[in-house]
Amino acid sequence: MSFLPSLSPGNVPNVGPSNFKYDINDKWVRPTEWLDLNVPEGVPEKIIGLVAVFPNERSAQNYVAFNLDTDDGSSITVDWGDGNVETVNHNTWVFHVYDYDDLPANTEFRGYRQARFEVTLGTGVKFGTFGGSAGQINFDVEGPYTTNASYVHRAGPNILDLFVSSSNATTHTINYNRPMRMVEQIEIRNTSSNRLTQPERLYQGCRSLRSIPFVPYIRNAGSETYTRAFYDCHSLTFLPDDFASTDRYWFKNPSNMQETFRYCYALRYMPEGLFGDGMLTNCSTFHAAFNDCRNLKYVPYIGVRNTGSVRLDYMFYNCLDLRAIPQGIDISKMDGNGIDRTFSNLRECYDFSVLTEQGGLDAIERTSNFDMTQVFYNLDSLKVFPYVGQFTRASNASNMFQGATQIERFDSQYTHLDFTNCTDMRNSFNGMSALKELPPIHVNNLTNSGSLYRTFFGSESLTSVKLVGMNAGPSDGEYYQCFYDAASLQYIEGIDFSYANDSGDYSNTFGSARNINYIKFPGGATDETGFKYSVGLQYCPLNRDALLEIFNHLVTITHSATLNIRNNSFTSDLTAADKLIATNKGWTLSL
Repeated sequence: MSFLPSLSPGNVPNVGPSNFKYDINDKWVRPTEWLDLNVPEGVPEKIIGLVAVFPNERSAQNYVAFNLDTDDGSSITVDWGDGNVETVNHNTWVFHVYDYDDLPANTEFRGYRQARFEVTLGTGVKFGTFGGSAGQINFDVEGPYTTNASYVHRAGPNILDLFVSSSNATTHTINYNRPMRMVEQIEIRNTSSNRLTQPERLYQGCRSLRSIPFVPYIRNAGSETYTRAFYDCHSLTFLPDDFASTDRYWFKNPSNMQETFRYCYALRYMPEGLFGDGMLTNCSTFHAAFNDCRNLKYVPYIGVRNTGSVRLDYMFYNCLDLRAIPQGIDISKMDGNGIDRTFSNLRECYDFSVLTEQGGLDAIERTSNFDMTQVFYNLDSLKVFPYVGQFTRASNASNMFQGATQIERFDSQYTHLDFTNCTDMRNSFNGMSALKELPPIHVNNLTNSGSLYRTFFGSESLTSVKLVGMNAGPSDGEYYQCFYDAASLQYIEGIDFSYANDSGDYSNTFGSARNINYIKFPGGATDETGFKYSVGLQYCPLNRDALLEIFNHLVTITHSATLNIRNNSFTSDLTAADKLIATNKGWTLSL
């Protein structure tokens, strides 16, 4: 029988969101140049595979290796497809190395020749449950490599097409440290009474995988882990509808969704009903679950644990094409890892309404502070950042809105931004080139090294910055390029610049920011919360009052330092007494 997976039910999705348009070009077609697998019907006890064999000097992956259980301990017959037929023992590591020159030239395709291998059991014999233990079908064995160092994380065998069928075995290890990077189709066929117990890493590392014509049944026990189940499946464009069927039980009661779809670069489609409500109580982590799914536009409802705590950091990191935060996402039970990069680099995301509906940041139940690094990094689609609650318990706001180039303002509900528990604001608003209005930022102790590094760098439309409550500054004294290229900036208030430690700490702090006309320092009229080392404010239109504000707050120094205020027509308004305020503190004025 000729097996045509492209015509298989479930190989083409039918159930999708109402606005989803399936691209027929996503359908995989088995190359006609490949040798036919001649797969039998039903669920036989059978393993059949197609192997690419490259010229011997070009590839170290011209092998097949496995370890198999049989229910009675009997031996196994393997036809390797190159003229060699071998009888091997049950529950032993078996491998076969192919020689390119031994294979017919008429099987040549894409620079390799082909071999079809087939594993056959004795009459009435089945895979698995030998001695009462769970049976295994394991392709993740070392093959011809004899030392750990030689095979860990190396590419696995050059299998192109793999059919695995069993009515007993419950453990199928296809990939782990030796992924089949060339395999384009994997069919793991089992029965509803024989369910897999370990979906973890099942398809991991299959970078060329395009077709899953049969969706295997998964055990319904509420404790399955799906860690890295599809990790690194670069070419997979969709999951067949049967992954969402109620009887297959995929994703109905997962306990772990860590990195499940990470690096599925081509993945665009997930069927409705894929994720079950079981994860509302059982799943403790979604860490990096969809990390780098760059073409994924839509994720169906995915309930997030509503008891205990749950890990959410990096969950949608780098989902460049995701249009909306999925329904069901509730960050209130977030664990100590915070929401570091959870919504980072969502360049096409317009809809954050689910966060507001779930109470947003204000509903988070943790009593301690948490990391919010890069959480809204590179949002390119929004002109107004919606109200998703305050940032009161964020311990780190570094890179929070960096690269959000289209945001012009924050929702009017933001009377201020609450960063009072943040120790780091580096790059927080870096590159927000369209931002015109920024609410006052409430801060306290910005004590991390580099905490004000490039904070407003490239915010070229922003006209004013106001910090309230700054009591401590960067531990390294660094204010490097804090306002560099903020070309429209006129007014700065509330930043204590006195924490500088050396002459380079104000390097390009105000570079190309030539419209600053007033800097209001915190504290009283003469508190020394201003500059401590040489600083350049040339070309800035600072009038006499603005210059006196700077002079009065300069730190008294014993080292050499220059205040550069050249190319400013207002310096002619300064009196000799005005200038003495600065020079009496040890400063040199460059007028």
